[in-house]
Amino acid sequence: MMHTLIRLILDSLFWTFHPFSPFSVTYDDYYDPYRPRVKKMPFYERVNRFFFGPEEKPFDREDAIKLTLQEIRAQKGRIGILDVMRVTGLSKDEADPFMAKLMLDYDGEVKVSEQGGIFYEFISMRKSVEREVVFSVPPIWQKREVLPEFTGNPAGSNMLIACLNGFNMLMSSVAIANGWTIEKFKYFLAAASSKIPLEVLPPAPEGVPLLLGWIPLIFSATLFLIPITRALFRGKKKHEVDVKNGKRGLLRAILSKMGIRGINEDVLKQAWVEQSQAQVDEREFTREIIRLGGDIEIKGQIPTYRFEAIETELRALEAARQKASSKEVSIGEVIFSSKE
Repeated sequence: MMHTLIRLILDSLFWTFHPFSPFSVTYDDYYDPYRPRVKKMPFYERVNRFFFGPEEKPFDREDAIKLTLQEIRAQKGRIGILDVMRVTGLSKDEADPFMAKLMLDYDGEVKVSEQGGIFYEFISMRKSVEREVVFSVPPIWQKREVLPEFTGNPAGSNMLIACLNGFNMLMSSVAIANGWTIEKFKYFLAAASSKIPLEVLPPAPEGVPLLLGWIPLIFSATLFLIPITRALFRGKKKHEVDVKNGKRGLLRAILSKMGIRGINEDVLKQAWVEQSQAQVDEREFTREIIRLGGDIEIKGQIPTYRFEAIETELRALEAARQKASSKEVSIGEVIFSSKE
């Protein structure tokens, strides 16, 4: 008797406070105002990522201008083309027109030293009411370029999208195999609602299943070809990213390790490998050396490169920054201030 009573009490408690019971009291943390909301990616965006890949961030010219202006102020209003390449990641061919436009917008001038070193001078950019410390921009090679993800979706989303498109292909193939057309379906519906025996009815109309067969089949097959094509060219894209990183490593080695007698080829190639984490592309390596004005000197077994234009530019910048007057920062006597 006692056993039966205890069993009834326990059963009543279980079914009263069961999660699916109307009397159950549970805490849903979704409505917690302090709970961080995780924004879920819309399904249509996951579909776009599956077929076309994640959206790549384009080059932000405004960002490059901000970084360059900060470097100009940090370097006493004097900057060289290598400084622009160092802080923005632009190539030499891209940095030249970029600086030409910047000079027009911010009242800059091209200066040439007695030895032929070319640099840019922005005296007006130094003027400031307050004394502030402007730090130099970190070099671009501190952050490696990485190959974008193929889709950027979870594996489950990729599987679902592939299955949906595959199901569409399967059903369109079935429609083609059975000759399903709109007219044939209308015929079947009319025959099902009619009381006339099937033996007496005329045969079903035949036709090309375009709307239910060939059009969705070609559309789904084309959609599958897009990621397949992207996968085939992914190796080329990775190579482009590796070359871009390698060029930055090359510039880093020239600016930090070049001595009076130049810099060894082994040092340049090692910097390329360290930055790109890939083998040196000899063709791109040679092209970049030429773009930077490198001249090869064979002394012994290891080739050495001299960059006279870079050396001249660096010397001219150093001399100009040393001669820069502190009066360039002042805007003159302040007659009225809002702080007073």
